[in-house]
Order: sequence, then structure tokens, then C-alpha cells
Amino acid sequence: MLGKNINGYKVEEFLGKGGFGEVYKATKNGSQYAIKFIREDFIYKDYQKELLRREIAALRKVKSKYTVTFFEDGTHTEGYTTYRYIVMELVEGLTLREILDKYPKPWPQDKAIKLITYVLMGLSDIHKKDIIHRDLKPENIKITPNKEVKILDYGLSKIIDYSSITQTGVPVGSFFYMSPEQVKGEKPLKCGSDFYAIGVVLYELLTGQILFYPSTNAEIIHKTINVKPPYPTSLNPKISNNIENVILKLLEKEVYQRYRTIDEIIEALNQKPITAVSVATDRIKFYPRVIQNDTNILQDFLKNNEIDGADFPINLHAQYKTLSALLRRKASKIDFFSDPSTNRMVYTNFRKTKGLRELPYAPSGYDPLTTDDFNSQISIQNYAQKVIELQIANGCSILTAPFFYFDNTSDEWFVVNLKLLRESVDYVRKKYPQYKVSGAICTQAEILCRPKERKTIIEDFGNCAMDFCQFYIDKISETIVDAQLYNFISTALGIKNYNKARIVSCRVPVVALGLLTIGFDAITSGLGVLDSFNKGVIIKEEDITVMPTKYYFPDLLISVTYSSKTRMYQDIIAQESDLKKQLPQLNIKLKCDCSGCMHTSMSDTYQKPRLHFLHAIKKDIDEINSISSAQRKSYFIERIDKAYDLQQKLIGRGIRLQSPTFLKTWKEILMKF
Repeated sequence: MLGKNINGYKVEEFLGKGGFGEVYKATKNGSQYAIKFIREDFIYKDYQKELLRREIAALRKVKSKYTVTFFEDGTHTEGYTTYRYIVMELVEGLTLREILDKYPKPWPQDKAIKLITYVLMGLSDIHKKDIIHRDLKPENIKITPNKEVKILDYGLSKIIDYSSITQTGVPVGSFFYMSPEQVKGEKPLKCGSDFYAIGVVLYELLTGQILFYPSTNAEIIHKTINVKPPYPTSLNPKISNNIENVILKLLEKEVYQRYRTIDEIIEALNQKPITAVSVATDRIKFYPRVIQNDTNILQDFLKNNEIDGADFPINLHAQYKTLSALLRRKASKIDFFSDPSTNRMVYTNFRKTKGLRELPYAPSGYDPLTTDDFNSQISIQNYAQKVIELQIANGCSILTAPFFYFDNTSDEWFVVNLKLLRESVDYVRKKYPQYKVSGAICTQAEILCRPKERKTIIEDFGNCAMDFCQFYIDKISETIVDAQLYNFISTALGIKNYNKARIVSCRVPVVALGLLTIGFDAITSGLGVLDSFNKGVIIKEEDITVMPTKYYFPDLLISVTYSSKTRMYQDIIAQESDLKKQLPQLNIKLKCDCSGCMHTSMSDTYQKPRLHFLHAIKKDIDEINSISSAQRKSYFIERIDKAYDLQQKLIGRGIRLQSPTFLKTWKEILMKF
């Protein structure tokens, strides 16, 4: 073609070869053009000349600053081959594919949205002329040196018989951007088919990966029709939940489930997220996890004292109305959480508990929840909304997103957790902006010791716009391994540094008060019970009637079993006088005279030690809060040293305590932060 003069156009330069034709640069009357040559045997045989002429004439009617302009068409014979040529505006610059190949990393979200918005504006002008692009992909989006966006080759796919070009009948690369209805050969195609392609392009821009790539042609057809796209945030956690939802809606398998108009897409893409106002504070807190038999204890404590907050599992509200009402009255002044108990619904044992069965989001049949119950956007959004609405109805001031235990970041529950959290945050921000939202991470400590897993957890949860982040870690106990403790702290503080969420370590022993001196915002535990978490507690109902109550000794930084069957408490108290004489510098106090210990009407082995725990832990919290943030760690290290010396002395006097070496482990790790 080079050097030929075709209807006054001088062909001067070969520009490239596309899926169904070659493009050349040409000049006419001093102006430059691009000419695409398509072999006539590539055009559908059933196109009569008049019909073909009308199709190409329709393309010339599109006038948009975001599309290439078609000027004229005709035929040209070269040897024994006849070509249909189309004269177009010459657009300088690079295609989006060339740019992505050169810079394959995910784009910043704002930059990607800006580009796609321009593409949508051009697509709108194309659709207004009743033309479907049919082959929208990065190769057909061009960026000029002036940063203008131009859509190429719109509508041409309709006239091409791809079976004459390739063995599969589709140009290489197009499969990945074709809608389910297009790969199935459905006709006529609607605007929604182009919307699917927009979704694939946006997915690629924000994740750096082509959807379902790599795949054979057969595989991509199957996946396009049948397989749910991986969440974009699983590849790039910096993508906002709103934009992820836009992408997923564009990629719906059925055209009627996608957006109806381009205006809807542009509005959704440019929707500004509602962000919560962060309140900076260095005040640390303790939240008691109150349960069935804590009503009288909490009532007595609140006569003359206040609490910072409480965690009252949602499945107990209906049955224990007095306790629920007590906390609801305080909700405006405290951080009132309710564990939504969703993680227990993955196991059939939840059906043994009436309060769980009757929750509005509990499985209705005899099967437990599985990840298949969350395989659509609607199912995830509905579930998150039910969980949030129940907490609001029960007076909670901090709303906890539904969460489930996950074994690792490859576990499907990990992805479900993130999506439920993002949906919960979005729902609350839009409908109830006066509330704070908490996420929760429920997993095993060992996973946090693996750098890749830890990094993924920090980045993925750190990119969720939650106000609080609760940690249920199997198992933060007194005797936790040093590496597990170190990496748990690193993970929690990593998330806090990432998004400023307040960190709450749930169901931990009293020595975990040390976490509050290095950046944690709150800890929780039961009243002398529930001071550790393990996966087993969500598989079966915890029977608190058989749980031994523990008595907390602040000077020892331990809680010991307190019952009629053991004299541990009495044996320790009996040593106080001698220890004071032997170690006067430690200011020892083992026997307590708080309101709980001196109570006259409560049971000695059940209620008194629990009420004592509330008084003692409040004193601890108040004391830490009275110290400057910079001095808190040193204060607690001194307490650890004191507790270690005292425990050693008690063991030497025949008291059967466990080895206090765990205190050295906690001290060593706390000193690293």
C-alpha cells in the first residue's frame, strides 16, 4: 500500500496491524489521516453493499471529542485482493495497552477513574447513535500527547466475520474484554455489553492484572460465563469499597444486573466517600466482656463507678434483658460493643444455643454458614446490614461488622471478612454517620509470624476505613511464645499506623495491660473468666457455670483459681505479712479491701472475685491513664519486675504457681516497642 494514491489519499507510512486490518498514515490536500484497510473476505458475506454502506455511514455520524472521527470509506483492489478502506482522523500518541505494557503497576484510583470517565463520555456519544462498540479494550483507547482520550474502532466489530481471520473466530486479546452474552453469541448486543468491557479495563487499571489472565480461549469463555471475578481488593487493597462495588456491578454475568446508563456509572465512580471524624486520644480503656450471670455484679459496680465500655454478645441481649437495659442506658457515654456472634454460625453447634438460632441473620435451615452464602454482592450487603441493624436496635454505640475465623489469608473466609467489613463501613457511613464502626480479626497467632501473611493482613485490613479493630487471636495467653507475641503486636500496631484505627485486644489475661502502654487502645476480658481466646470457643457453647472463677492479684499480675476446692487464694494472702517484712521496698499488697472483696451479700466464690476484678482493673486503668504516654511502659516494666520477684518468693514458700518466666517474655517483647 505504501506510496499508493487512493482516491486522493497518498499512503505514506505503515502504522500498525490490528485484529482485522492494517492502518496506514496518509495525506490529502495537506492534511493527515489514518486509513484502515479491511479485506472484503473478512466482512460478513450476508452484508449487502447497501447495508454495509449504512453501517459505515452510521459510524461517521459520531461526533465526539473522545472518539476518533470517521470521514469516508470505499474499496480498493490490490492484485487479486479487494479491501474496504475507512478514512479516519489521525490520532497521535500511545494506546492504553502500550502504556500498560510500559508501566504494568496498578494505577492510583483517582487517575484510573479520571481516564475511565473520559472513556465513558466517548462511549455515551457512540451509544447515542445506536452503536455498540463491541471491542472496547486498552488497544482501542488512545491517549494523545496532550492527554486527550480517544476511542478507536467503535462499531467495526459488527461487520467483521472473525471466523475468516482466526481459527477461533475472535481476534487475539479480545476474549478477555467480551461480555458473557457476547461470548455466547447472543444478538442483538446492548449497551450493557460495553459496560462489561469498561469493568474489565478498570479492573486491569487498578489491579495491574487482566481479569482471568492467563487463560486459554476455552478457559476465558468458561470463566466469563460462569466464574465470579476475584475481588479487586484481593490484588490491590487500596481500592475503595465503592469503586470495587462499581467494578463488580459492571462485571455482573447478566446484563440487567449491570448499570442501566453511563450517567449512573459516572455518578457511582465519582461518589465521594463519607469519612468519620477521628478523635485523637491517649486515654486507654478496659472493656469487660459481660455475660449471663454478670447482671448483679455490674449493677453493684455502677452504683459508684463508671466503665469505659463493655462487650455484651448480641445473642444474650434478648434473654438477659436487665443487663441489656443497663448497658443501653449507659451507651451514650461509653463504648458499647456487641460481639455479633457470626463466627459461631459456621459450626452446627450454634443450633444448641437459642439466642444464636433466633438471630435474624442466623442460617434458617440445618446447614451452617459457608462462604457460598456470600457469593454475590447482594448477599454480602444484606448480611452486613442485618448485623448492623440488630446492634443499633439493641443500643450499641460501636457497631461491629460481621466476622469469621480464618486460618490464613488464602482462606476464603479472609476475603469474605474484608468484604463484609467494607460493606458495613459504607452502610454505616451513609445511613448512620453518628456511629463508629469496628472490624475484627479472628485467627491464629502463628499466622502472624509469617511475613507475607502479616503484610497482607496489615495492608488489607489497614485499607478498610474502620474506627476500631478488635483482635481475637488464638491464643494470647500468659505463656504465649515470644515470637507470636511480638508479631501479634507488630500486626496490630501496623494496622493502627496504617489507618489510625483504635486497637482492641479481646479476651486477654491481665498481663496484657502492658499492651496499653505501647500503643494499644483497649483490652477486654470477662470478669475473672474469658481471659483468652481459642478457636474451640466458637465451635461449642461456653458453659460459664463450669468455668472456674479467678481472683486477680494486681501485685502478681496473675489471676488464680478461686473456689472451695482450692486454697491458692488463702495460701497467697497468708504470705503477705512476711513478704512485706522481707521486701519492704516493694510496697506489697496482696489482701484487698475493695468494695467487691468486702461485700456482705454476694457469694464468696463466684460474685465477690468478679466484682473485685472490676474494681482492681479500674484502678489499674486509672493509674496508667494518670501517667504520661512516654512513661507508661517504664511504669509497667517495674510492675512486671515486682510481680516476678513476688511470684518467685511465693513459689519458694511452697505456693504452686506456674513458672513466672512468662513475665520475662512479656517484658522482653514490650521493651522492643
